[in-house]
Amino acid sequence: MFGIGVAREAGQIIDELCHVRDQLERVLERDVAERMRDAKDAAESATRAKSEFLANMSHEIRTPMTGVLGFSEILIEEATTEQNRALATTIRDSAQGLLIILNDILDISKIDAGKLVIESAPFDVVDLVNSVARLFIVLAQKKNLTFLVDTRRVGTSKVVGDAARVRQILSNLLGNAIKFTKTGEVRLVVEQVSINQIQFAVVDTGIGMTDETILRIFEPFEQADMSTTRNFGGTGLGLYISGKLATLMGGSIVAYSVLSHGSWFICTIPLRAAADAVIETQSESFVRNYERTVLLVEDNPVNQKVAYRLLKKLGLKIDLAGNGIEAVEKVTAENYDLILMDMQMPEMDGIEATARIRGMEGPKAAVVIIALTANVLPEYREACIKVGMNGFLTKPFQVGAIVTELDKWFLT
Repeated sequence: MFGIGVAREAGQIIDELCHVRDQLERVLERDVAERMRDAKDAAESATRAKSEFLANMSHEIRTPMTGVLGFSEILIEEATTEQNRALATTIRDSAQGLLIILNDILDISKIDAGKLVIESAPFDVVDLVNSVARLFIVLAQKKNLTFLVDTRRVGTSKVVGDAARVRQILSNLLGNAIKFTKTGEVRLVVEQVSINQIQFAVVDTGIGMTDETILRIFEPFEQADMSTTRNFGGTGLGLYISGKLATLMGGSIVAYSVLSHGSWFICTIPLRAAADAVIETQSESFVRNYERTVLLVEDNPVNQKVAYRLLKKLGLKIDLAGNGIEAVEKVTAENYDLILMDMQMPEMDGIEATARIRGMEGPKAAVVIIALTANVLPEYREACIKVGMNGFLTKPFQVGAIVTELDKWFLT
């Protein structure tokens, strides 16, 4: 009987221990879940704060950059001496260099947030390669480098993919190749390695890299060593972004190098053949005489002047509004063929102004409204389209982009 009693008590103790264990496990599970939820909330909050900061910085930098780039273009066009033209060109090129760095930082933000969208449209890969190459021939010539482009092994030049991102990758690879090559040559070889794959090889006779360096160069803000930035400049973002873009498109970039002898960067990207696709080509001539009336809604006086002079040359009659309230009042009183609408303005922003215009009665509600803004992140584009805008253009003003957008509404 004594043994049975001890066994019963031992069993009860074991049951109680098991109950305590189960309670502890539940407490631990709740604690872990709460900690994970708190960590997730903190990470999302940090991501939002980072995105908001970058968006604000992008807007604040792009707004004055519009004036610098716009007026430098005007100075180049109206220069009366070669010396003045050269000085204005230096201002423009320096501003464009700053804009490239800004765009790289924004791309990293979009990649990290998983918001970088890969487009898919027909384009001619040989035409794209040749247009990119034309931009770098001058740079190579200034350094007395031989610059060669070989597209003979491209079977089907009409493909479907993201032409802008392919262009960005090639620009980064060619820019680096020329930057790090003092003598010899830079070569771009394009080859169709399968029916749906194109390979781009950029080969140079530059300073080369060690095996250890190659392991680091596709990481953000990495350079070969401290002397690389000092001697050659750069942020160390180009290869990181290029590698990410290639991966997002289903491809890859690999690098090979021999120190003091040169480097090979081979980028392979899936580009589906589109032999029968109709490919739209953008004319390099921006001469137009639209003879239409446009309302320019822009609060920055400098950007007003830049845009006014640009649009005037396109044969447009321009009316100005300094904020959303003025824009709504002018649309109520006048008829316009198109509105170029800034987003971030005092008193009433472009989103609210567009909503009010879309709420008007009659044909005024249907006027074409194009965003022309320094806010470049995808969520701003989505907000513009959602409120009823018909298009989205970014600052600094790109003449070709504006002409292409206006052609859609005035020439079709």
